[in-house]
Amino acid sequence: MHWYALSQTTGMATLCASEQDARREAPAYDRLYPRAAPHIATQLVPADLVRAALPVNAADPEDPELYRLAELLGMTPNA
Repeated sequence: MHWYALSQTTGMATLCASEQDARREAPAYDRLYPRAAPHIATQLVPADLVRAALPVNAADPEDPELYRLAELLGMTPNA
């Protein structure tokens, strides 16, 4: 998987050469693009892989964080 410097404000992702590069670039981007800060070093994962790894009860509203992830992946009745 590739590493990215990701703006948590705009969602803009910049491909980096390595994890070390992404971790170095994220704070640099905070300084260069303060209106898009904060930036984080992250890997993007195909949604199908996440969907396949989720438990069957992922759409259980008793676990709000898991339910929100299931909702984002289109696995809830409201999706």
